[in-house]
Amino acid sequence: MVGDDLIREATAELAEVLRDAAWGRSQWEDATQRLVETLPGSMASFVNLDILHGRVNAVLHRGFSTEFVESYLRRYAQLNPWTQFWIKAPNGYVGVSERDHPASAFRNTDFYANWLAPQGNAEAAAGLKLELDPTNVIQLVWHYGVAQAETYDRPAAEILSRVRPVIAEAVRGATILRTNFEKVARLGGLMEHIDGIAVMLDRNCIVQEANDLATNAMSSGEILTGIGDQFQFRDPTANRWLEEAVASLLGGTHTTSTTASFATSDMVFRATLTRAPHFAEGHAALLVAPRPRALLVVKILVGSGVQVSVSDLRLAFGLSSAESRLCELLVNGLSLAHAASELGVSEGTIRQRLKMIFHKTCTHRQGELVALIARFRIAG
Repeated sequence: MVGDDLIREATAELAEVLRDAAWGRSQWEDATQRLVETLPGSMASFVNLDILHGRVNAVLHRGFSTEFVESYLRRYAQLNPWTQFWIKAPNGYVGVSERDHPASAFRNTDFYANWLAPQGNAEAAAGLKLELDPTNVIQLVWHYGVAQAETYDRPAAEILSRVRPVIAEAVRGATILRTNFEKVARLGGLMEHIDGIAVMLDRNCIVQEANDLATNAMSSGEILTGIGDQFQFRDPTANRWLEEAVASLLGGTHTTSTTASFATSDMVFRATLTRAPHFAEGHAALLVAPRPRALLVVKILVGSGVQVSVSDLRLAFGLSSAESRLCELLVNGLSLAHAASELGVSEGTIRQRLKMIFHKTCTHRQGELVALIARFRIAG
């Protein structure tokens, strides 16, 4: 029998571990280890559910074998009869399976026969649910055998109820840690060195970062827009490709970069989408992981959708006709190599010409120049 003194001691120790885990000073598995030690023979896990997309974001556990966890993620998470019960449960709910939804109610299911029962000591459980958002619903689930339920149900539910405010605080801390990782992951000035229009997108094609070329392109609206930070191609075919490619890339069904070319009435452009690297590697496993992002690079291959006023550039900065033409090509997203090919000169000549343009316009990088020259576009 687990006495009140042990419940108080376990609650205090668990609270301390949780506060450290929230800020990356210890691992979330340390908290589950403390639960396993409190009730011998038990197993415990933190599960992060993405209810909106019907998948498991993370499982951090003690007591379960790696084989069972992998098979759960691969197949049985989709078959778990307890999932719907937990989805409907209110935020902060502490449940006990033998009282609320016993495993015996689904004894004839594939989940019970091939996953739950073979573990030998996991058919009963107590659990806690905390909601962050539809894509991050946290469950702390504490499993043990049905034969132990009479002894373990009360202390397990009592410990989870007592520690609930600390877990809620720790989970909020985990979201702040996630946000800090995302800020560190920003490419910043590196975006300006990418050869072409560069935009970092999240799963919903919301712009996270953009270089100057992309900002200018979204403002001009020639081939793409960024209204309300929602990135879209003007061309419906290109936009459909983008939505499907982002969903595939960030959803885990496609792990390499993907490229496609598109032709409109006056230009041809190529779009390349690559999943951003997992920047939290090397850190302890995160309960609320950084949101996946994709880097989209767009290059204009043929065509010139934006025209600039050569006479205005000459008056404003003293640019020659050749320098003005180079500016126009850059505004339209051409790389220096493509601009050299278009103008029939070497790339070295183009670079020297660009240095002179920087000097005359008092700019220092290509994105800054493009943003300036775009002000001299001729209205169509």
